[in-house]
Amino acid sequence: MLNIMIDGRQAVVKKDMSFEFVSENRRFSKSDSYTLEITFPIKGCRENINIFGDLSRLDASPKKLSFDCEIIDRSFHKRGTAIITQITDADVKCQFLEGRSGADITSPIADVYINEIDVASPSTSKSAVSPLEAWASSRDCVALPWVNDSTGTIQNKIRYADGVYKWDDDVVGLSWFPYLTTVIKRVCVTIGYSCDISEIENDESLKYLLVCNALPYAWYLPQVARALPHWTVEEFFSKLEDFLFGEFIIDHTEKSVVYMSPQSIFDNSDMVEITSDVNDFDADVFVKDSECSAMDIANVKYKESDHRLQKFYDCNSAIRKLRNADMVLEFDTLQELIDKINDKFWIREDGHRNMNLHKLYYIREDKKYFCAQCFYQDPDTKRKAMGLQNVNDFGERLVSEDEDAKSVELELVPARIDFTDFDFGFTLFCAPGSFSESSSNINTYQSFEDLMSSPDVSTGSGNNRVSGGALGVISEDEFNMEKSEYYDRIYLGWWNGVIQMPRLNPFPNVADVFAGAINNVCRFPFSLSLASENSPLSKFSRKIDVSARYNISILTDKLPSPRAVYLIKGKKYVCEKLTASFTERGMSSLVKGVFWRLSS
Repeated sequence: MLNIMIDGRQAVVKKDMSFEFVSENRRFSKSDSYTLEITFPIKGCRENINIFGDLSRLDASPKKLSFDCEIIDRSFHKRGTAIITQITDADVKCQFLEGRSGADITSPIADVYINEIDVASPSTSKSAVSPLEAWASSRDCVALPWVNDSTGTIQNKIRYADGVYKWDDDVVGLSWFPYLTTVIKRVCVTIGYSCDISEIENDESLKYLLVCNALPYAWYLPQVARALPHWTVEEFFSKLEDFLFGEFIIDHTEKSVVYMSPQSIFDNSDMVEITSDVNDFDADVFVKDSECSAMDIANVKYKESDHRLQKFYDCNSAIRKLRNADMVLEFDTLQELIDKINDKFWIREDGHRNMNLHKLYYIREDKKYFCAQCFYQDPDTKRKAMGLQNVNDFGERLVSEDEDAKSVELELVPARIDFTDFDFGFTLFCAPGSFSESSSNINTYQSFEDLMSSPDVSTGSGNNRVSGGALGVISEDEFNMEKSEYYDRIYLGWWNGVIQMPRLNPFPNVADVFAGAINNVCRFPFSLSLASENSPLSKFSRKIDVSARYNISILTDKLPSPRAVYLIKGKKYVCEKLTASFTERGMSSLVKGVFWRLSS
């Protein structure tokens, strides 16, 4: 017998009423379970009037539209939210939503934005911490040097002398980068939820992921959250899921957040064997473009950035053109290429450029492309410093070449690591936008006198003096007030505290092989490449036969999990969704499912 509890009270369903309960596989749709409309009589039904109010009168209006709801029938038990969708003089119609189905309606944290919370506010005083202390990977945030691409000035600038790193005299205060784990945990603390991200913290590749969004110290905004995108908490976790290929289980009832890696998800998937006869089935066959929306077969690419290195980061089409034009030189190892590089490799004896300079270099061992690039030209001698630029490290991961194949665009993207000069070497570049904080959000000085006596105002060195603080509020008409963020995505690097090139700026890694300085090739057990074996983004996924979608009806006395692997007639399938019919007598034993066969 069907029981529906609303706000802890037994509700009465309309006689001869029926509804469909749809249970979706989150790996296909990012939704959970929901129902079509459930009808509850109001007129003359005291039990439902006590729950919803006497809404049968024209002058009455509901005091609220959403209610805690439980649907119970023998072994079936689902808990979620009931939303009023229609009211008549006789009935109230509601829709049941579980978890992520309608999260924008049912979530108690729908209006919490990650750039408006207190992630961390480390001390901005350069005298409070030495450079090496500020770069320790054991910290929640690190203060690495970075270039403000809007002004060309180096923030957190350092000098190296007598074997010691020191903050440059131009540095008035520090700006900080939080680790991704820091942001996740602080978000959970802010919303009052427990947090279990042990699968990230125990993974060497993931625990050192650094959020490379920062604001100049001179903007007087030490809260690192201000540099995050204007995403709601649930948007943040959803975009993280796309990036990590895992799942964040958000339980609003228990107030908890748990991360599950793709390996854990598949390891914990049930195996459901359908032993009863299949009632009926049909199959939609796709000759060309499949309609499979599973994450396992989605093409994945990074959101395009507008910095100088974007053309190097993602250039699949350019590589194809160069290969077709016989403009690719192949080498077994990177060392083989480096051994061949000398002035004659790039410049002919007559002073003209050798064609090798224009070609692409493919390293079979690393499965990587490089090209020659002039990183710096001495203004006096005109001598050029040549190096190798990584090419297409962050190109799209193609699973299917179908025009209509599902594609996921990642909004957590590789940071820009670029060359500055011989004094500082390669450095992280950031480009905060021109969004202006409202006066209520400005971290102001204690008094006008304090502000005017600050070195940031009285000196002209180093930092950008215009874009924030009191001056930013006064001149806010100059800014695009439509914006609500300094960055519209999260830039990532990998920082485990190891300085790659002593005496020069330390920088977070984005690739597992870095050959910018030919005489100092760096290798790391990490890459943000979507395909590299050293990447946490090399997806662990099931191989799905996308040529046919099976609509299979099965007989069962309970609703199985759509996340399970199904064994039907000796073949394995993954389920896209299950649909069960309910009446006041309970769930029908006939369940309709949408399935895709596993290739192996």
